[in-house]
Amino acid sequence: MVEKFILLAQKYPLSLIQHILLILPVCIGLLRWKFLSQELKIITVFFLLYFSKETIALYFVLNRINSLGLENIFSCLQAIVLAVMYDKVILSKSKRKSIYIGLILVLIVNIITFKKAEISNIGNTVVRVYMIYIALNFFVWLLEQLKIRNVILYGMFWVSVGVLLYAAGTLFMYLFSEYIFTPKASDELFDIYWGITQIVSIIFCLAASIGVWVSKYDNENYL
Repeated sequence: MVEKFILLAQKYPLSLIQHILLILPVCIGLLRWKFLSQELKIITVFFLLYFSKETIALYFVLNRINSLGLENIFSCLQAIVLAVMYDKVILSKSKRKSIYIGLILVLIVNIITFKKAEISNIGNTVVRVYMIYIALNFFVWLLEQLKIRNVILYGMFWVSVGVLLYAAGTLFMYLFSEYIFTPKASDELFDIYWGITQIVSIIFCLAASIGVWVSKYDNENYL
């Protein structure tokens, strides 16, 4: 198994970097825990779950176990966790209502289109569109409130930038997953899309880490 891991790390070094970096916001979150708002505690736990999922997926790959169903399940979990997170920060009742209505629709679509041994392109695409929607919803609410002194020192700003870039960056991979995650697809095509996915995941991780790191300024950052 060790030899397989080394070969896999050599072939996909970005995947190894991305996997390791997922623990970064968790470590920072534990250091900053007393400063964290509820929503930032949720994103810290989210990255712990993300790291755990990647670890299980790696174990599956090394043992030649199909892990695509796990990706579909985690996609739904992403939508649920982010919905709860934004519910804690967005105070507009109408926007919070739209977030949960959207979540219910997303879960229904994912249940209907769920695949155990294949990537569910419809379900995963819908989740990405939903993530973009709730992130943009947050930015609209932020502009409407005008209560933040310095947005650069506002933790949820950085987290939302990460969510938006991650969702937009992975959208097309899942939209065309039927052509990418298939034995007929060329290795070059898969490597390109997989590399893009790992890069935007790293960006999401780093943006969230910055958000958690600046959390100690949040209490002094409100007008």
